[in-house]
Amino acid sequence: MNNVPENHRFSITLFFFKNNGQEVYSSILPALPLISAPFYKIAGDFGIRFFIVLLSIIAVIFFYLYSAKQPDFYIPALFACVAIFLTHPLIFYSSQIYPEIIAAIAIVAFLFFLEKKNFFSSGLSAGLIILFHFKFIPLAFIMAVAGITRIKEKKMSSAIFLFLPVIISITLISIYSKFFYSSFNPFSVYITGSDLKFSGFYEMIKARVFDNSFFNRLSTEFFNLQFGLFVNNPLYILLFIILFIQIKKKIYEYIPFCIIFFGYILFICANEQGYNGFAPLNRLLVPVLPMLIIPFSEFITILIKRCAVNILRFIFIFSFFSYIITLIFIVAPITRYPNFFQMNNIIYYSKVLLKIWRF
Repeated sequence: MNNVPENHRFSITLFFFKNNGQEVYSSILPALPLISAPFYKIAGDFGIRFFIVLLSIIAVIFFYLYSAKQPDFYIPALFACVAIFLTHPLIFYSSQIYPEIIAAIAIVAFLFFLEKKNFFSSGLSAGLIILFHFKFIPLAFIMAVAGITRIKEKKMSSAIFLFLPVIISITLISIYSKFFYSSFNPFSVYITGSDLKFSGFYEMIKARVFDNSFFNRLSTEFFNLQFGLFVNNPLYILLFIILFIQIKKKIYEYIPFCIIFFGYILFICANEQGYNGFAPLNRLLVPVLPMLIIPFSEFITILIKRCAVNILRFIFIFSFFSYIITLIFIVAPITRYPNFFQMNNIIYYSKVLLKIWRF
């Protein structure tokens, strides 16, 4: 981005790729820059960050309302929202200028409308996220497929309402790509606009998918000592266990959930994304991680009804430990960014904790 003026570099690098040495265009697509423009006009970069914080608050409210369907769920849903949104990685993306939080809002809106059998609104929720980034095209199709599982066999024609908004959005961004990047391929921004300098679409697919090791990517996202979600926030180990318990109990109810949640994770692990640049770790998982609030709330409600005090105490301690790790990320920001000195790992946690204790 050497061609970008110094006083505009911060905003530009968050929104744009360059298509040649002179011009820059949005890689996130116009939606996010456009809806955040009034906030930028009022307060500059701080205004955009405030807007993302506002969206994060909306995400918390939506997931809470979706999870707290009955009075028994009010407190468990609140605890689940606090435990997940105030720990890594969601707490950092409550202010980072990326579209993942918007995708999370779209997912909970999709689930809500799907439950009401409002297939058009569900399809609209899936289609709109494409306008925020090209990479959400697979997610939108995954959501539409999940919606089909709730259509009765005699009404399969309703599937058009799920897929039509997705197809329209893809058409719009293809026209956008043709105008700015001289190709109808919606991924052309990563070919002609990216500093990765792919010679064509096939080379990009080959580098990102065919040459990718699925299991290495899976290990990096979840188990790696420096980058793994389960290492940086152990609460998610517990959340995945709870998810599988709830799926076993209510398999039919969780079919759309599983298609979206595991389908998106499979997509992320199927293509090489490095470690997401110099952003906080696990950014690409952010759209689906808030979904775990749903089984978490249900599980806690069951434990309260059964007076399972010891298990509840264990969950609270696990959550508190994860929050301590997140505090380390906040106090020592270098620990949450990729580096070549392996400072982001369990050993470094211990050293930082020791220093804080001595202080």
